Amino acid sequence: LSADACGQSKLDRDAAKSKIVAALQAGRKVTSEIQTGKIDQGNAIPQSARGILAQKGMITVVDLGTRAIDNFHTVSIVQIELTPEGRQYLVDSKAFRDPYTGETIMYNRMRMAEEQIVSITGLLTSPAGDSAQVEFTWKYANLTPFGEVASMLYTVSGRLDYNPDKVLNGTVTLKKYDDGWRLPDGWSLPQQR
Repeated sequence: LSADACGQSKLDRDAAKSKIVAALQAGRKVTSEIQTGKIDQGNAIPQSARGILAQKGMITVVDLGTRAIDNFHTVSIVQIELTPEGRQYLVDSKAFRDPYTGETIMYNRMRMAEEQIVSITGLLTSPAGDSAQVEFTWKYANLTPFGEVASMLYTVSGRLDYNPDKVLNGTVTLKKYDDGWRLPDGWSLPQQR
């Protein structure tokens, strides 16, 4: 039997890079969430990011003034909508009702960037030849306008960092099966914070 009939017998750097790149393209997308609709200004996209996204034609912003939420409190309301140019980066949306205003708010998952492998920096195959630890460098590339302002956005987990100049290190262990080398199921790069 030839090596091709049983899958690639020896893993080299080019094959490892191809496997990792294919997994990145098929895996999760680099996204973050922004809200649109009539929103309490305190829960909206930060004003600095709003200004940049509006200037780039990704969103429209209208200040709607203040609204009373009870006898003692008011909130500043802003209406934010994605433009047709901004919608090209939309992955999906979910609608929720704002408990203070009663308005429908859209939680939009927006594409931020792509993960790009820079190089394979090390490859260590097990003595049995059935697994290989691959060390590599990677970075974020092709930032969208939303990715460009990601460091201004705040998520539950903290601020996002999609700096395309920052080269990061990664490691993954591939296993050899009868049909070739595979990455672990569900493998993806960690989101940088």
